[in-house]
Amino acid sequence: MYSAIQELFYGSYSASDLPTSNVPGYRESLRHTIELSEQLRAGLSQEQKELFEAYCENANAGHALMGEAYFAQGFSLGVRLLLEALHAPRPS
Repeated sequence: MYSAIQELFYGSYSASDLPTSNVPGYRESLRHTIELSEQLRAGLSQEQKELFEAYCENANAGHALMGEAYFAQGFSLGVRLLLEALHAPRPS
């Protein structure tokens, strides 16, 4: 069995593994997003649909990059908090 550090290194942890059923409001938000997307696509020409798809792909790539940045920032903060807790002066 790997340690948590090894599992993180080997990619055993992934944001895609997050159980979205536990995130309040996620399913409703996703359902609404799909409905809006379908309504929008219904009124677009083929060229506009292709442009919209390219826009969505680019926006999703940007969100993925921000997700990575948020993860790195949160991980860094967690490590700093742990280090501070370990090196904090102990009351006498």
